[in-house]
Order: sequence, then C-alpha cells, then structure tokens
Amino acid sequence: MEEKPIMTRKKDGIKTIIINRETRMNAVTPETVKMLQAIADETKQENDVRVVVITGAGKAFSTGADLKWTPEADELQHMENRVWLFEHAIQAIYTLPVPTIAAVHGHAVGYGLSIALACDLRIASDDAKMGMLFTKIGLMPDGGASYFLPKIVGMSKALELTYTADLVDAPEALRIGLVNRVVPAGSLEHEVELLAKKLAQGPPVAYRFAKQALLGAHELDLGQIFEKEVLGQTRCLMTADFMEGVSAFLQKRTPEYKGE
Repeated sequence: MEEKPIMTRKKDGIKTIIINRETRMNAVTPETVKMLQAIADETKQENDVRVVVITGAGKAFSTGADLKWTPEADELQHMENRVWLFEHAIQAIYTLPVPTIAAVHGHAVGYGLSIALACDLRIASDDAKMGMLFTKIGLMPDGGASYFLPKIVGMSKALELTYTADLVDAPEALRIGLVNRVVPAGSLEHEVELLAKKLAQGPPVAYRFAKQALLGAHELDLGQIFEKEVLGQTRCLMTADFMEGVSAFLQKRTPEYKGE
C-alpha cells in the first residue's frame, strides 16, 4: 500500500506533521499541499493539540515544488488557481493558534523553505541547507516568502537571498536569524521533542493571545497593539491557568496548565 504524502502522529499534546515523499526529497505537488492545508485546518479544531511540529521524512525537510509536475497546455488557464493552492496551505500553517516548530534537516529550499518560514520557530540540524531557489528557474518567491523573509532576516538580506538564490548552511542561517537554533544532526528529533514538550506544558490561552499580538505587531500602530494586549490579557487573567500559574510560583512547583 502506497504511503500518504503527508503523515501525522500525535502524542502528549504534540502533533507532528511529516512531509512524506522521501523518494522525491519531499518535493510537494498540488495534491500534497491540499492535504497539508486540510491537516492544518483540522488541527485547529483539535483541542488536545498544544504544539505542532512540521518536518520531512528521510534526508530532507522539503525541496519545494516537485518540478516533475508540469502543467499540460490546457491547464495553463488554471495556473492561478494552482498557485493559490500553495498559498492557502501556508496560510493554514501560519494561522495555527498553537506554537509551531519547523524541524529542518537536509535541504529546505524554495517552497520547502516557505513552509519553514511560516512556522513560529525553526530548529535546524547542522547539515541543513536553506535557500530561496525560485529565481534559479525564473520564478519569484511564493508561499508567503516575500512576506516572511524580510521580517525574519531584514529586507537587504532577503533581497540578497532572493536575487542570488544561494544556499545558506546552518551556521550562516543562525547568524542571520533564519533559524532559532542549530543542533547536531543526530540530535534534531530529540532537541525538537524537548522544546515541544516544554511548550506543550505551557499555558495554551496565554500562548494563543501572545501569538496573535506578536504576529500582528508589525502591521499595527502602538494604540492598536494596546487594544490587542488589553483584550488578550483580560481573557488570560480570567483563566484557571493564571490562578494555577500564580499558585505554582508561590509554592515553588511546576504549574499544570489545562488550557482553561
């Protein structure tokens, strides 16, 4: 039986989404990204999920769009709709209300890097190679990369990465802020699991409102940020998690958050 191009597993509040086209270095097709979007959208309804990890099977995170997929002549009129499929999948990942982590190993290039950029955090193995390879084949960045990349590494560096389409190794990715951490290749899964477990034990309501405020901060003025903070903080102050956090602090113990 042929394996699904996207696999998932769930344990201890952590949902792992695995791009599973190992023989194609996890390059994605329109059908793959449809499935990715559907899984991300389903995850938003799963109250037991506190953290989402996205990674790739085998030797790569994802090498982007599968170039063996090419449109037939009569499909060209539908090209815009097909591009939207790729954009919608990124939107579904970006709008997940829980912390998201990209566990990047091997190559994460083109649309594969766009997937990683849509996550809140990126942990890379020391063998990772990343790049905006779109212009190598006469394309511009998509998958939200033109939105995420300059916010993460700055406009000048984003333009350089786009124009040159050069690969960036893990140390350089860390230096320019493209990833949060670099760990030995053999330790990536363990290190990501440790971080995911730490976040899964955190306060879900507070995380949700913090994520909304922080991700929207660059598009709002200070007054609008104040409004978001007041709305979110008021909601947090009314949760049982807040009372549990205070009690645990005073009692010098580890809090047990329930998302309530």
